[in-house]
Amino acid sequence: MADEKKAGLQRDMGDYGSPANRYQDSRTMIVSSPLEKDPLIEVMESKDYVSVMAEMPQGATKLSIKLVGRGAQLEVDAKGSRKNMSRLIMLPTNVSFRNAAAKFNNGVLEVLLPKSEKAEGPRMIQIA
Repeated sequence: MADEKKAGLQRDMGDYGSPANRYQDSRTMIVSSPLEKDPLIEVMESKDYVSVMAEMPQGATKLSIKLVGRGAQLEVDAKGSRKNMSRLIMLPTNVSFRNAAAKFNNGVLEVLLPKSEKAEGPRMIQIA
């Protein structure tokens, strides 16, 4: 995707010398914890699509990951062998969850979402 915009995120030292996330723009919503490493989540936008790449907890499988989309939000819930993860990712625009494509490989979830003019109601997304 040559014309994609990358929602950037920088690591910064937070309170008590621990790493904390600092936003460069508002396309990605990540909840920070100063005590442990948060999974990396990247949201990219091209002319026709929004793509999301996210690290999943160690031991997660495609059967232990639940994806629900609504409007311009993607909810990701994953169960790992030692840790669970739940994130609400704010997308830069409305997308079509009906035509979404998701895959999980080597601990990384990739979701490709075609842009849409109108918001869709809650919809589960299957992982191939």
